[in-house]
Amino acid sequence: AAEVRGLPGAMAMRAGSSHQRRADEAAIWHEKARKGLVVPPETKKAEEELLNDGEMIAPGTRIRVHGLPGDVVEDEVAAMFRGAGYVSKVILLPVGEDGLRTAVIGYASKQAVENALKRMDGVTMRGHKTRIEREVPKTAPQVAKPNEAASQPPLHSHGHVPAAPSDPYSYPPSLAAQAPAYGASYAQAGAHDPAAAAAWAAYYAAYYQQPQPQPTQPPQPPQPPQPPQPPQ
Repeated sequence: AAEVRGLPGAMAMRAGSSHQRRADEAAIWHEKARKGLVVPPETKKAEEELLNDGEMIAPGTRIRVHGLPGDVVEDEVAAMFRGAGYVSKVILLPVGEDGLRTAVIGYASKQAVENALKRMDGVTMRGHKTRIEREVPKTAPQVAKPNEAASQPPLHSHGHVPAAPSDPYSYPPSLAAQAPAYGASYAQAGAHDPAAAAAWAAYYAAYYQQPQPQPTQPPQPPQPPQPPQPPQ
């Protein structure tokens, strides 16, 4: 009889324990949802598809999360930010002078990055407010192609492009270095340098010693007779 009388109490105890367990599970779920640790159904489905098809990484799918605790681990970061989408990579940077850490998170899609920027910027992890920014990929330096580099004229050590080939009317090669500056007078064109003056004198002497073509004058028409002048 005592056992019969005790059955209702045992059943009530079991019912109360089950109710308390469900309440505890609900409280844990809501706490995770508040912290962003609960994975939405659409994200869970995307994770399963990605796991079946293999990891797919697209360019421009990374974010930087600043202000994380210094002792944070990769799994903790992935669990917190997978609410925006499937997390494929977590890289923890060294602890900064402020004792906090920055993490680079790689998502499987650009939409996940947009979700993280809109929904999770400013979330708190263990009392530390985080800040999210888009990870901008670094641009590789431009390298000239071999054929383009060959087509470019070489540069001197001081950076000037070599001068074009001299034309037939330029100074002779032997005297090019001694040519006067543009606009210089005859007195300035080497009179201060005896060697340059002698070189120019030899050049002109050799030039004038060569036979020069004589200009030919066309025949002049006969002049009409002049009328007589009146006497003075």
